[in-house]
Amino acid sequence: MTGSRRNRQLAVLVAWSLAAVALGCGSVPDAADAAPHEPGLPSIGSSSPEVADSHRPELPAQPPPPPAPAATPVVEWRPESPIQGAVVALSVRPGDSVPASAIVGVDGSVSDQALLFERRDDGSWIAVGGIPIDTRDSLSIPLLVHLAGAVSESLQVSLPVAEGEYRLERLTVAPRFGRPPDSALARRMADESTRARAVSRQALSTPRLWSAPFHRPRPGRITSGFGHGRMFNGEVQSRHMGTDFAGAVGTPVRVANCGIVRLVADFYLAGRAIYVDHGAGLVTGYFHLSEPLVAEGDTVRTGELIGRTGASGRVTGPHLHWIARHGTTTVDPLSLLSLDSLMAGQLPEPAARCEAEAVEE
Repeated sequence: MTGSRRNRQLAVLVAWSLAAVALGCGSVPDAADAAPHEPGLPSIGSSSPEVADSHRPELPAQPPPPPAPAATPVVEWRPESPIQGAVVALSVRPGDSVPASAIVGVDGSVSDQALLFERRDDGSWIAVGGIPIDTRDSLSIPLLVHLAGAVSESLQVSLPVAEGEYRLERLTVAPRFGRPPDSALARRMADESTRARAVSRQALSTPRLWSAPFHRPRPGRITSGFGHGRMFNGEVQSRHMGTDFAGAVGTPVRVANCGIVRLVADFYLAGRAIYVDHGAGLVTGYFHLSEPLVAEGDTVRTGELIGRTGASGRVTGPHLHWIARHGTTTVDPLSLLSLDSLMAGQLPEPAARCEAEAVEE
């Protein structure tokens, strides 16, 4: 074969090879090999979340779902039928299916006297209040319950009040006691009342010192009960806002519970008197003493001897006149004796303890 013929055959073979490559019948470099992937660009046939999100329309932000409504706090009281002129225990607890920690505090008042609520171990809050003797049918009690999360709920409680059984007493006193007081005596009596009311108001800010139960200041016979109408020389002029205990001059008088002696004075009506602040709004007073045995500022323990029975002040004979108040509301002192059962034995420890030494007789 001549050289010219071999050259022509070689040219034909090259032409066929080029045609095969052009038609895709031959092998070509892979696209991934031919063009290395550049950062930030997706490979062919893959999806990138970043690129897909950049093309997705933005949706408006949705507000968080509202919290589930909490059950209304439950308010309870003891006794079930409170009586005019007596103390009552009020408790506030979380509603059903609500954790015990839901309530973080409670404020309220009864007859414009502040209620000092304390938390019990079960998560409920309890306070003692006084019902005025002239209350009719019911008493409205405003409460503000503070819930976890800086939320408060206002409640208005209607407390049913039963009528007390108070009789009318007729007394005869010396004419000088039956006449209206002159201006000087009226000023003295007004000043004495102001001093006594100051003790009552102070007790509303004193931490609770007392522990249930309260005790009688004297054993023996009660000669005149609380709440009875007093008719002086044929005219009804007042009610007997305390309880009288029989006792000869010089017999012991003991404090009904732990507290601080706030006032020792010689008053026109009460005679030689002692007022003890028990805290959480409660005050007791001991009137017509022959001899006080404590001084203002003294801390006294339950049952401690604080004075002796006498006949000082406006009286017809020797006895002890015992009073009790919640704030400035005067209540039957004997109703204090039931506080242990009213509190259902679940009272927290007092905020402070009495440290005084008992006085020897």
